[in-house]
This record gives sequence, C-alpha cells and structure tokens, in this order.
Amino acid sequence: MPRETRRPALFAGENPIVRLVRPGTAHFVAAASYWRADYAPEGKGSVLLFWADGGPPDAIYTDNPELAKSVTARFNQHFNGFKERAFGAIEPRAAQFSASGDGRGSMRVVCTAGSTTIELAWDDPVDSFQSRSDSNLGGVDYVVENVMCPVARASITVNGSPVAGELLRASDQESSAFLAFAESWGEA
Repeated sequence: MPRETRRPALFAGENPIVRLVRPGTAHFVAAASYWRADYAPEGKGSVLLFWADGGPPDAIYTDNPELAKSVTARFNQHFNGFKERAFGAIEPRAAQFSASGDGRGSMRVVCTAGSTTIELAWDDPVDSFQSRSDSNLGGVDYVVENVMCPVARASITVNGSPVAGELLRASDQESSAFLAFAESWGEA
C-alpha cells in the first residue's frame, strides 16, 4: 500500500478533552482541552484551554506561549464547547504541568499557574478505536488522526473544589470526555 504524505505536519501528541454539561441537559457548563505536543513547529510543550460557568475567568495556560497561540488559533477555538467563548483573543498564562496515566484510558493532568491549580481526570474507558477525520476549521481543511478513548468518568477540579456538571453520554460508547492519544494534525 502506498504511503500518503502531507506537509506540513502541524501537531503530534495528545489532546484529551473534558466537557461537562448541566445535569439532565446538553448545555455545556465547563470544558478543558489539554494539548501535549511531542512535535510542533513551535516546539514541545503543554497547553490547557479552560472555562467554567461561575469559575475563574476563561484562560489558556501553557509552558510554551507560541504553541498555545498556534493550537488555539488553528484548532481549539473552533471546537464545540469553546468556539462560543472568544479564546482567540485570550493571552496565554505561564503554567507548569504534570501528567500521569496508565496508557489504557486512565489519565491525570495537573496545571499550576500562580495560585490556581486545575486538575483533570479521565477514567473508565468505554471504547478505544483508531480514527481519521477530515475537519474544516476557520476555512482551512485538516486531516486528524488519533487513538480515541471515550470515558465513563471524568472530572475538573479547581483549587481542590470539583467543577459542577456531568458527562454527556449519547450512547454506551460515546462521551463528552475522551482521551486522544497519538493525535496528529496536518493540512489536507
């Protein structure tokens, strides 16, 4: 089988997401999108785009500001649960990150920026599959490939307090929170 080549490669790493809804509804009340780049033209690093109704102000946390600007402008500001919130106008804030997981569907990320600590947790994968999709974001066509693991349980904690909300589960194998391993983005 011939190999397909796309240039430029724009991102390779992980992009797990937690989106919480008001119980009994499909209305998002909080979302966190964590990007960990093993490769990007802007270099390695971590980025967290976060918002919560009634929580701290919408923010982008990072240890690589150029990477944060790139993944926000190209991709994340166009995602459901984020596109309504003007992330493209938010300046990244310096942060430190630690991440751990078992490689099978359990993962923890801790982001610390000044006096703010945000902890994200994903547990109990309900499925795992390799995915390839074509996306048009901001008028640009992209190809996205990854290994997806929707989860049954996920949480967002800010300074030790859980963010209120629940996962949206469309079926036993779908969830508004998922792990996205080996994620790569390139222009189509």
